[in-house]
Amino acid sequence: MVAFTVEDCAGARTHYASARQSRLDYGRIVQLCVERLIRHTLEIDPARLSLPSRGSRPVIFARHLAMYLAVVEGGLSYIACGHAFSRDRRSVAYAVARIERGRDDNPALDACLDRLGDSLRRAIALNGAEPNTPSTLTLDLNS
Repeated sequence: MVAFTVEDCAGARTHYASARQSRLDYGRIVQLCVERLIRHTLEIDPARLSLPSRGSRPVIFARHLAMYLAVVEGGLSYIACGHAFSRDRRSVAYAVARIERGRDDNPALDACLDRLGDSLRRAIALNGAEPNTPSTLTLDLNS
């Protein structure tokens, strides 16, 4: 597993090519941070998480993990999370339930999810985002 730091997730700010600050809602910030976590921990391209097809097993697991983190740790609703990952709310509910079952059965996964959740919360706070409020994501074009 690749080591991940909060500073890596802050690099999600570089997704925007404008020199001005971009107005983003909380859900988009959560999505960017979750995608960055998935890229660094599972080495899965975040673009594959929102493809219309299911994908391979590693992509499916990564998508389920991303949706779980966005809902449980990021505070997104099933509908908002489904929109972010091009899925419906039932698919998000299934993903969350699947990861929860995995947590119950696998202490290593549980510990990993705790660390990922902490990293996600810190990254969201680093970007000054608060649930249900529009946020300004600071651009860092020097990274």
